[in-house]
Amino acid sequence: MTLVLLNGKIYTLNECNDIAEAMLIDGGKIKNVGTSEEIKRLIGASNHVQLLDLKGCTLFPGFIDSHTHLGQLALRSLWVDLTNTGTKNEVLTLLKDRATKTPEGNWVVGVGYDDDGWMENDNITKTELDELSIEHPIFLRRVCGHYGVVNTRALEQISDHWKYVDRATGILIEDAVLGFMKIIKPDLGLRLEGTKKMLPTIHSLGITAVREIVNHQSIMAYHRLDKNNELKLRIFGYVIIDDLDKYLNEFPNGLTDNNNFKVIGVKILLDGSLGAHTAALNEPYTDDPENRGKLLVSTPELRSIFEKVKALDLSLMVHAIGDRSVQQFLDVYGEVFGEQIPENPKGHSLEHVELIDDGLVTSLKDLGIWVSAQPNFAGRWSVPGGLNERRLGKARLARCNPYRTFIENNVRLVFGSDSMPLDPLFGIRSAIFHPVKEQRISPMDAITAYVRSCYGLLNIDPKFGSIAPGKAADLVILSQDPFCADERDFDDIKVVGLIFNGDVLFSNGLQVSTTK
Repeated sequence: MTLVLLNGKIYTLNECNDIAEAMLIDGGKIKNVGTSEEIKRLIGASNHVQLLDLKGCTLFPGFIDSHTHLGQLALRSLWVDLTNTGTKNEVLTLLKDRATKTPEGNWVVGVGYDDDGWMENDNITKTELDELSIEHPIFLRRVCGHYGVVNTRALEQISDHWKYVDRATGILIEDAVLGFMKIIKPDLGLRLEGTKKMLPTIHSLGITAVREIVNHQSIMAYHRLDKNNELKLRIFGYVIIDDLDKYLNEFPNGLTDNNNFKVIGVKILLDGSLGAHTAALNEPYTDDPENRGKLLVSTPELRSIFEKVKALDLSLMVHAIGDRSVQQFLDVYGEVFGEQIPENPKGHSLEHVELIDDGLVTSLKDLGIWVSAQPNFAGRWSVPGGLNERRLGKARLARCNPYRTFIENNVRLVFGSDSMPLDPLFGIRSAIFHPVKEQRISPMDAITAYVRSCYGLLNIDPKFGSIAPGKAADLVILSQDPFCADERDFDDIKVVGLIFNGDVLFSNGLQVSTTK
């Protein structure tokens, strides 16, 4: 079926940044772009053509989120979603309510709470979770994913050999949190159910593609959905290092016959998070002067991992938030991938890079490393007096999430969300109106980092990321033009339509009609 879009403001994001008002789509691809009159003449009196009047709305290529955890979000619909809680009491009340509805012995899992803004020293402890229930194992995970709390019943299931477990308080950090899924073990059926429930939400946010962190279970779920033609999203997967061998055993030749899901790289964690005081810093935390965070991988181990990834011809996705972990990455990367500098054909990337100095910025540029940053982190936690200022102090806050610094120094930059929250418009707003004014960037730079640049990182078919004849028809429709919105008006911009592979999968207020 042919789809015709009329009467819009279409940002092509091509080399000339041309603006059009109409387009013709057929077979999942863009056939023509121009004025509404030009496109109308092309279709003439054709029958069975779908028409979508954009009514002056703004259209871009679809958003690509460069860093997601959709597998966790898929399960969140089955667990206790704590993302909208504002106090410890709210968290405990929701957990208590779920425990009363859960058979004894079954898990109660709460995810996504953010204690930034709670009263000082108001952390949840094992004792409080025991007071909720001693019949249920309870696992509580902070929004950053690097800090959690469990009750006594849950602690009994953790091996004495696990690192980063405080059995007195029930507090877990880093590997202990990330490894907890191996104990809970949600089955494939739950993952499939959760993912299918989640896809309409992803469409409503204007997202057509993601770089997703995957484990063995989520790989099997996405693979199944893709084979059944149920995965209406382009997923470029990065398998966590602990599951790499399992993936290679299951798919020794890779996922060669998939359409929308591909595993292209490996995810590695070098440090933790600012919120959990585990991001590795060169200087101590302002609010914890004896602590500089944690390097989670030794340098010899990191070198061995890099050499393995290189031999497999995969891409690196490396979590590094603090300046100390960024330096560790750069030291080893130069040794192992020297002949690929600065071209970086595999799109090796550093994720987050929240704190960095000028010398490291220069190294990123010279080595050709991509930075996959999360501007929503700045929007949530770099506000005056917020978490980042408390952790780092005012001087370091000025170079926290330094997007303008990256752009002015020609560092390759893409934007994602880390699913905190999964909302490109919030991320774009946070970059344009960065709480640290010196790090604000232009609307074009922010939108490009969330739309076009990531396809450069992926180094894939250039049919994505801009609008022209022959390109894929993956498109997002916005209620207003973000180039014309000030800070106050930006919150009024909404996603009103999404087109994936030429099909309208989401529409809010726009009607598709068919000629007869």
